[in-house]
Amino acid sequence: MQRAGEVVTDDELSITSPLPKRDAILKSKNNKRRLASVLCTFNLGDNSAMETPNYGVFGHDEADVTMISYVLEAARRGHGVIRVLSDDTDVFVLLVYWVHRAKLQCEVQMERWDRTVLDIKATCADLRPKCLQLLGTHALGGCDTTSYPYAKGKIRALNILLDGDFPGVADVLGKVGNTQADMMEAAKPFFVALYGQLPGTSMKSARFTLFTKKEKSPKIMALPPTSANLLQHVLRAHLQVMLWKAADHQAPPDESANITRFGWEIRDGIPVPVIAQGDPAPPDLIDVILCQCRAHGKKCRTEACGCHKHLSCTSYCNCSGQEGCCNPYAKKRDAQTGDEVDVEREDVQGDDFEEGVDQESEGDENIDDGIVDSEDNEVIEDEDDEWEKR
Repeated sequence: MQRAGEVVTDDELSITSPLPKRDAILKSKNNKRRLASVLCTFNLGDNSAMETPNYGVFGHDEADVTMISYVLEAARRGHGVIRVLSDDTDVFVLLVYWVHRAKLQCEVQMERWDRTVLDIKATCADLRPKCLQLLGTHALGGCDTTSYPYAKGKIRALNILLDGDFPGVADVLGKVGNTQADMMEAAKPFFVALYGQLPGTSMKSARFTLFTKKEKSPKIMALPPTSANLLQHVLRAHLQVMLWKAADHQAPPDESANITRFGWEIRDGIPVPVIAQGDPAPPDLIDVILCQCRAHGKKCRTEACGCHKHLSCTSYCNCSGQEGCCNPYAKKRDAQTGDEVDVEREDVQGDDFEEGVDQESEGDENIDDGIVDSEDNEVIEDEDDEWEKR
């Protein structure tokens, strides 16, 4: 895939031409073919020879998977040391997974472009059984073909894997024939942990909690994805893991051929991630206002309250729209169920307006990034979900 805005040029490569920068080669299929052709036809001298193993032709579309297929075949044929030249995190993750899963006895190494050599078996010894969960967590946390959660880097995802146990990402993701419900059930525990929430927390509750607990309204992209968009992300991760797990076969499974079943759509011949769509919010909540009233016994009692303008306080106001809220327009909701309850109120008028002024109120603050459905406790965005931004 080529990222938007990138310009890649094809170079005329020969044995005497200057070698372009690495990215210029790696991002151009034509440049890679030409470089391979030059290297394979170059005379290395009497003391060196280049061999091309005749292991058959693997039918994988991804070069990363094909490399692993050749590693597995080379190990099967008894080679003592196998070294892969790569700078790609996906390749490293695949090597760790397959060396552990296939129980390879030979030495497997990965040499980076700066000549650093990584011992794959040493990494396997550190991770032990968690090597099997590495593919799923890596795909969910963001790889070459899947998006990453905003501000959640690879180190964060790895630490979550080391601190927890997510058997579903090993047993379910990438398995042919699994249902969408199976995939979501397997992926949710990892995502809940990724956002620092307790096990068993729903994504809806996680979004609500993270939105309401911030002193300032967080960026929508920093919140956990909506359930609809998480499903699309999980489908893409499932497809990628399915392709990775087929490295010990001649070709990927037939189920992977139709990528539109797995969170992708085709636009002008180019695969594009599906972004779930939906109404931004109920009409009566589109222009909701957040208040910051804090004074005990006076919360929202006067017009200094940002919501005290014929609007109900909601569950993400400082008062939470609960028992301590004195806004005469507030619709009270049960703290546990979120259901609306009847509450008798006294009209606020006359001198009460002067006596009840909350000096700590910070006034009106418009919420531009998102609003909360106070009945469902769900953050609903007023723009397309930015979860898919890379």
